[in-house]
Amino acid sequence: MNEEIEYAEMLEIPVSTVNVVKKKRKSKAPKKDVQKSLIDQVNEKINARAFDKGDESSAQEQTEKAEGVQTVAIANENYRFDFSEPETEDAVKTFVKPKKSKSAAFLTAEFALACALCGGIFLTNVFVSDSAINTFFRSLAPKTEAVDDREFSEFTLASVVGGHTSAEISVSETGVLSFTAKGCVYPVADGEVSEIIQNADGSIDLRVNYSKDFYGVLSGLNESYYAVGDEVKGNVPVGYSTGETEVKVMLFSDGELLNCFTLDEENRPVWTKDETAQP
Repeated sequence: MNEEIEYAEMLEIPVSTVNVVKKKRKSKAPKKDVQKSLIDQVNEKINARAFDKGDESSAQEQTEKAEGVQTVAIANENYRFDFSEPETEDAVKTFVKPKKSKSAAFLTAEFALACALCGGIFLTNVFVSDSAINTFFRSLAPKTEAVDDREFSEFTLASVVGGHTSAEISVSETGVLSFTAKGCVYPVADGEVSEIIQNADGSIDLRVNYSKDFYGVLSGLNESYYAVGDEVKGNVPVGYSTGETEVKVMLFSDGELLNCFTLDEENRPVWTKDETAQP
């Protein structure tokens, strides 16, 4: 051996010595299953609580268990742990406190507001008779039409021919106004058309109600300007005559023909002093 070294030194060959020491590997400690450990702790708490409350699980709990989600009640608060995704050994699982539902508070506030509104409306209706609400409800009530019960003597009559003073109008002893002329025919007073009759000869009979018991009948018209139910004015024509037939105007009170009027200079009917004179 020494000879070899001496020979190597003669040849100037560098020589180095290396000592290799092999250490024994330390046995690694078994990795702790953090996920399993945390799940076991959660399950122990859940089982303990289930033991106190009874073994009842909701459909939501069953679904969460199948999806790898656990719900834990800590200090009367519910938390959700999600273990569905794989974790590293050093990963720390976090949990988030779910937000409380605001629906209950919103419904309570809404109910209180509705009660306050109803109370305000009630007090307004009681103490303010002309309030907008009372006025609105009164407008919805069915309107009753006032009945015109005036007597015929309370009316001021107009001419049946308007301004056509050239028409010769006669009054019979029974109180029938008649004339034969071409032109418009007037209803002598404000009223409402209640009946229109078409005669066989083509002429038209028109009945106009002036009040509850006072009405007039205009016969022999060739044309009517209004229909049943229309309102008419004493100074506006209700029909037309071609002058080929005689036009008659009769006034009635409570179904009886009146004959207690005469014509003035403008062919307007005027009540006589004895307004009760009837046939």
